[in-house]
Amino acid sequence: MPYAVWFASNGRLLLLVGGIVIVSLLARRALERRGLPDLLAFLALGIALRALNTWTGVLSPAVGQGLNLLADVGIIVLLFRVGMRCNAVALWQRLPRALPIAATTMLFGGMLVVGIAALGFGRSLLSSLFLCIALAGTSVGVASRLWQRHGVLNAPEGFLLLDVAELNDLLSVVGFAGLLALAAHLNEPRLVDWMSPAAHAVGGLLLKLAGLTVISFVLERYVAPLVTDLLDTGADTLLVLLGMALLVSGLTALADVPIALGGFFAGLLFSRQSVASDIDPAFDTLYDLFVPFFYVGIGVLVDGRAVLAILPFAATLLAALMVGQGLAAYLPARQLMDATTARRFSISLLPRSGIPLIIAEKGWQQNVLSRADFTVVVVIVLATLVGVPLLLQLYLPEGPEGPAEDPEPSGPPAGR
Repeated sequence: MPYAVWFASNGRLLLLVGGIVIVSLLARRALERRGLPDLLAFLALGIALRALNTWTGVLSPAVGQGLNLLADVGIIVLLFRVGMRCNAVALWQRLPRALPIAATTMLFGGMLVVGIAALGFGRSLLSSLFLCIALAGTSVGVASRLWQRHGVLNAPEGFLLLDVAELNDLLSVVGFAGLLALAAHLNEPRLVDWMSPAAHAVGGLLLKLAGLTVISFVLERYVAPLVTDLLDTGADTLLVLLGMALLVSGLTALADVPIALGGFFAGLLFSRQSVASDIDPAFDTLYDLFVPFFYVGIGVLVDGRAVLAILPFAATLLAALMVGQGLAAYLPARQLMDATTARRFSISLLPRSGIPLIIAEKGWQQNVLSRADFTVVVVIVLATLVGVPLLLQLYLPEGPEGPAEDPEPSGPPAGR
């Protein structure tokens, strides 16, 4: 390859990757000092990159392909960490308290989203269901940090908050996989036309997941310990886990299952390894390196000029989520805690973040969601991540506000 051609593609990609890494780190520090989530900076950086591309054409097909690969790795790392932090034993023990709240919020919120999208704004049933699943995943990362700063995260209500969020994530990922399997058949006009193909698709998905379970179990039980025993540093163990996550995600891609599900699935299985909790703080390095590329890629896809056109739809869905899902969480929580804590609890379940964006992006790639509906999800994510922390401050108790740290993965499942 001539040097000029190499520089026009690979050189431009290297310049962009280096710039994104440095700018994302600086922006993250600036936002963290103001108590705002870092992904706001990443999305803004992606939107700015899209505007720059309009003038310079910097995002050539070769450059875009490289950034997409880094974004895919970011998805794997993001959901692998979510799965790795899931304390399945503790979650099972507290399931009787968490399941009614998680099921009520997802069911009631989902019905509202489907009803508004299909009946109020004329979306198809398939698009409405995708929006429902996309907006079901809860991100409690910002809320949990605020709870911890005020000394209430380690209370029973804090554990319950994290358990409900874990269940929402689990149900969202499972619903996402099932909906993708059914997507090709749900547009059939008659029930009898899609029942048999849909059952075949779901059966095929279950068989693939069963095979991946066996492979992941072998990797987790026999391969990972063997490799980590040969290595003697936390950094080496971290890279082993990353390698295993990429292996499992690659297998899911070959099996025509979303890599996002593979990353989450691998993390969930590897959460049983004792080294997972030991290297969790070190995982921040991989998270900081790769995850911004996913959010930057989402920002690149957002057409700022189209935001005004979708604001009525986005505002209606946001209001439905805040009122409907907030009320669905508040009522059962009120049976377990006082009114102020129940309000804090229900508000903390409102933010949306990584999983909704992953599902929305996949829906667009599959031509199930339009660009407008994809933008609706992004706008709702931004609105909840900015507005909820401000609203939550009204219901947090006065207390010491020392440096916030993520909860220990060996305790309750950590928030995202």
